[in-house]
Amino acid sequence: MRTLRKINRRSGFTLIEAAASIALLAIVMVNALTLLETTRKNDDQRSDKLELQLLASQALDRMVMALIEADQEATLPQKPSPFSDSTIRYQRSLGVENGVEVLSEPSLISLDSAEDRIIWTRNEGLTNEQRVVWSRYVSDFLIDEIGMNMGDDNGNSLIDEEGLSFNVEGESVLIRLALRRVDRFGNEITASAETRAAFRN
Repeated sequence: MRTLRKINRRSGFTLIEAAASIALLAIVMVNALTLLETTRKNDDQRSDKLELQLLASQALDRMVMALIEADQEATLPQKPSPFSDSTIRYQRSLGVENGVEVLSEPSLISLDSAEDRIIWTRNEGLTNEQRVVWSRYVSDFLIDEIGMNMGDDNGNSLIDEEGLSFNVEGESVLIRLALRRVDRFGNEITASAETRAAFRN
């Protein structure tokens, strides 16, 4: 008589092996998704920071273009160091007529602290007044400047500089700007820029 041998063949996974595989796969997927989310968040934060830095550079460029055309004698205020101002009034020289210098209508670049923005104004207070917002998100004070303490907190030899700072020095204007806002993740980001605009007139 033929004896039947019992063949112990395993075909497939046991329930425990399948559960362990699924758990391992879930852990790998969660880690991969966490890594992707962290990378995306870091990229978005860098993008927000670069965007704010670009806004600061654009605002500075506008101010430089306006002030290099300004007449040095008609630019106010001219507070000496270590003081600065968040407003500057200027007029452009249009040339000379009958031996007299002809100046443009007065213009003003100022910090609107209540709205955290820079406003360019022409013919302030007149019926033909023009106002344009040149930047938003302006910080109360420059980066590392505490403000209102009569001290040079950020080590640049100027006292209590607001987020927009003009300092007329001889034949040029030193312009400093600090922007500050909250990014889409609730983190505060800052950007700063500074340059010097030399008077042509």
